[in-house]
Amino acid sequence: MICQRMPDASAFWRQVFGNDAAVEIEIGSGDGAFLTAWATLHPERNLLGIERSPSKARRLEARLAVRGPANVRMVQADARCIVASIIPAASVAAYHVYFPDPWPKRGHAPRRIFTPDFVRDLGATLMSDGRLHFATDVETYASVARG
Repeated sequence: MICQRMPDASAFWRQVFGNDAAVEIEIGSGDGAFLTAWATLHPERNLLGIERSPSKARRLEARLAVRGPANVRMVQADARCIVASIIPAASVAAYHVYFPDPWPKRGHAPRRIFTPDFVRDLGATLMSDGRLHFATDVETYASVARG
């Protein structure tokens, strides 16, 4: 199956969230601490969490079902695929990527999320005034994220 970007961004996000509020995406949501706190502080925005780990995603989905803010959605998937093929162009107000696993060994490079292609895809899906919030403690990895 080949995924294609949705041509109508507002219809896509309206289908996901039920409204036309600005969308922010956290990549690597883990236990959801940032995602739920940010969504609570910003009820006027929609938040999508993308978590690759099935077990972490299940725990977070269960937690959100019990006491999650109404403006949060969660998907268990590889963010590289979602951003490259599903997120509509110029539709995301902000991305949040905090301390992704840097996989410092050369042989692990294919597992790093920040690659030139991923940076390009983030840029294509960000709105013209969109922002990338990124933090890492590995300088060589940060240089790739800067593009």
